[in-house]
Amino acid sequence: MLTKRSEAIAAGDDYYFTGKPCKRGHVTKRHVRTGCYECTKEIQKSYRERKAVSWAAKNAKWRQENKDRIAEIDAEYRKKNKTGRKAQRLKYKTAKRARSVSIRNDEFDLLVFEEAQELCQLRAGETGFLWHIDHMLPLRAKTVSGLHVAENIQVIPAVLNLIKGNKLMFTERGSWLAS
Repeated sequence: MLTKRSEAIAAGDDYYFTGKPCKRGHVTKRHVRTGCYECTKEIQKSYRERKAVSWAAKNAKWRQENKDRIAEIDAEYRKKNKTGRKAQRLKYKTAKRARSVSIRNDEFDLLVFEEAQELCQLRAGETGFLWHIDHMLPLRAKTVSGLHVAENIQVIPAVLNLIKGNKLMFTERGSWLAS
């Protein structure tokens, strides 16, 4: 890897390495256009965190306005990828079966899930915005997988649930209230 920015630009490379720390103290490769690689990553992460709520709202609005287009795209994808989707569905069902606890009282879980759905609708009527049933420990996260059981769910605002995704956030009951 080249050691000067001008050499990297002349060679057509995207990165170079000086071996000296940047103004924030990172000793890492540098991009010819944006500078320190680590600083750029930190800035991008901060930007994504600041914009997450507005992006979620904007995306929800777009999806609401373009339901027909989304349905067409989904149908076309399903048509093109039948075998891959079938294999993916089989893999998911097998993994879900392996995660489920056989000694559970399924009737209790069903009752809790039904009540949670009713609570979502009730809160939506009272507050004017959508609510989701959230798995506190995501069913398929990178580091841990939770169970689809009553003890692992909570009802939180939809915007927070969309931001959360499969991340380990709000893992304690009621912890979303502090955000």
